[in-house]
Amino acid sequence: MFEEAGFSPKIKMTIAQMVTSYRLADNGLGAAFISDRLVRSKRSNLRFFKLDYDCADRMFYFLVPKRAYAPFSVRSFIEYAAAHIPHPDFLLT
Repeated sequence: MFEEAGFSPKIKMTIAQMVTSYRLADNGLGAAFISDRLVRSKRSNLRFFKLDYDCADRMFYFLVPKRAYAPFSVRSFIEYAAAHIPHPDFLLT
């Protein structure tokens, strides 16, 4: 994404947790790439931009052992996600 824009950011720190990145950026300690699902507060000091790049998309997998017991709540959550997360490759088996 940065190469395409002809820009090379100066990265001083990387954070593994999106919430931590969000909180640090919200307190003026840098910029962060976060999921739109994380943005809930209307009282933020940040400006948000939706990225229109293929590399900004993420794939999530729900893994449940086929021959092991999975609680009803787990199966229900996966079925709910399958119905509400639009993705052509979403498989429910």
